[in-house]
Amino acid sequence: MSDMLRLSAQSVTIDAAAGDTPTRTISGIAVPYNQDAIVLGGRKVRILPGALPTDGPPPRLLAEHDTDRVIGIVTDRISTDAGMLFSAKIAKTQAGDELLELHQMGA
Repeated sequence: MSDMLRLSAQSVTIDAAAGDTPTRTISGIAVPYNQDAIVLGGRKVRILPGALPTDGPPPRLLAEHDTDRVIGIVTDRISTDAGMLFSAKIAKTQAGDELLELHQMGA
C-alpha cells in the first residue's frame, strides 16, 4: 500500500440543500501545491505542480481517507497554481447521507 496524505481541507464547499433536488456535490482544493504534508507513516512530503493527473479513471471519494468508506466519485480535477481543485458527487447511500447531515449540522 502506498503512503496516504493527511491534509486538512482549507476550502471545501458542499452543495446539498439548494432547491428541491439537492446536487450532492463537494468541491474545493484537494491538495495544495508547495506545502508540507505528513503521510500516514509520519514522513514529510511536498506535492509540486504537475505531480497529480487530471485525466484517467475518476478517483473514488473517501470518508477520512479510509478505502473502506467510499462515499462518492470525483467528477472533475483541475490543476491550478494553488493546487489541485476537485468536484465530486456524493453517493445516495447511508454513508453519503450521514456525511451531508453532519455537514448541515456544522459538524
